Amino acid sequence: MRPRSRSSPPPARSSTLTRSTKSPRNSTRDYDDGSTPGLRVGSTRSFTGSIAGRSTAPAEDSPSRAVADAQCLTGAADYLGGDYHLGIFDLNLVLPSNAAWSGGARWFRCDLVRYTDANATMFGVTNSVKSGLRGSGPLASICRTITDDGHGSLTDEQLADCTQPHNSELAGLFTAPDLPWPSDEQARDDLASQGCQRVVAKYLGFSGGEVDSPYLGWGYESFTEAQWDLGDRTIRCSALGFHGASSNGIRFIGSVKGLRNSKPKGWHG
Repeated sequence: MRPRSRSSPPPARSSTLTRSTKSPRNSTRDYDDGSTPGLRVGSTRSFTGSIAGRSTAPAEDSPSRAVADAQCLTGAADYLGGDYHLGIFDLNLVLPSNAAWSGGARWFRCDLVRYTDANATMFGVTNSVKSGLRGSGPLASICRTITDDGHGSLTDEQLADCTQPHNSELAGLFTAPDLPWPSDEQARDDLASQGCQRVVAKYLGFSGGEVDSPYLGWGYESFTEAQWDLGDRTIRCSALGFHGASSNGIRFIGSVKGLRNSKPKGWHG
């Protein structure tokens, strides 16, 4: 995620923190070998038609995998009761190994992996996540406390109770247009920043798609080519407390939804 405010300099070219880089969206496993952590979403499905007639399992980033991944996205949303990006999840498409495919296996499986930390490094499933994003969304990850390098890149984030001091609040999701992968890094960054600024502006109550607050800016995740090629072009957009070009040391309490340019409750920074 990259933090931005109206006064921010262009974001640094350093790496950004995105959950999608923590766990592969695609994996090839032998059937039921137990090596994929997480929860199966619905029943195992099967490739049919020309895809099933292939001599090897569909290659990464192939249209065949994109078809299966689209079904995983729909299945995960039905299972969770909302878009998995709202929580701290990875959604993995699991395929047979080439050996299993040669033996006649044509199944594919959709696995959800839930993390218990904002940096998506710790697995944790003690109860079912089914319907965890439905209604009040108890498994949605809304508020966090972030640290940045002062140059537009996130260095750490921790989960936070929205009733306690924090400096980041999920405003919504941005889904990029269905276009070929933008090969230019700056073009991708601009697409993510502009898209999320519109999401955050609407959340704060601004019309016109621009955030114009002396207290709040916006943060956004980076797109990844592997997800993009599979049709998953959605990223999280957050409203961030700012002082100059940094969120460090800023804290507020409660939600900033609809505040426009008013000072958030419990502001410190």
